[in-house]
Amino acid sequence: MAEIALCAAEKLAEYAVDPILNQFKYLFCYTTNIQNLRDELENLENKRIGVQLLVDEATRNDQVIGPEVLAWLQKVDGIKKEADEVLKGTTNTQMQCLSLRCPNLKSRYSMSKKAKEKTDEVLDLQGTGKFDRVGYPKPPVQMPYQTPHDVDGFETRISTKKEILEALKDEDIRILGICGMPGVGKTTLANEITTEVKFENLFDDVAMAVVSKDQDVIKIQDQLAEMLGLKIEEKT
Repeated sequence: MAEIALCAAEKLAEYAVDPILNQFKYLFCYTTNIQNLRDELENLENKRIGVQLLVDEATRNDQVIGPEVLAWLQKVDGIKKEADEVLKGTTNTQMQCLSLRCPNLKSRYSMSKKAKEKTDEVLDLQGTGKFDRVGYPKPPVQMPYQTPHDVDGFETRISTKKEILEALKDEDIRILGICGMPGVGKTTLANEITTEVKFENLFDDVAMAVVSKDQDVIKIQDQLAEMLGLKIEEKT
């Protein structure tokens, strides 16, 4: 109870007590500072998990993760290691005096001060961990240079792609087929359309599976599940 009273009175005495005497607060508020670090570290971890979930979702949608988000996650990992070292130090035998009946005041002061400093850093990271968005669409794939004799085929390809994209925007169309002789570029066209669909955010998720002549339904399901970040536990 004495510790709680002293911590509560700290603000009131802040401007009345000599700065040197203020250092005693690290001794009196030792338990409070350690517990505050534990609590705020847990809050930071919960926030990190939330941001990581958004990052995973953006990655599944083939988006580029913002550098500020990656930098924040890296800082969180670093501060967690440092804070864990401080908390680990509070259980060290050096925290007690030689008789083991009283606390080692020097170690107690040092650990309390470090805990307070790390708590402030953790709180700062919590405040900067608010992002309007974590992922951004990848830039569109640049089309390769076309030689003059390929111009007609190129224009037809652009026209076909445009028609397909318009059809994908039609809510009444559920299935769309791309037909043609082997080697004409059906798979390449499908890949280009997939890139455009992701860039324009036409759908929440986009997945693609290769279906060979000898169809393997389980393999197809596994490919789609993997691209959607899912895991099929039971197979029938």
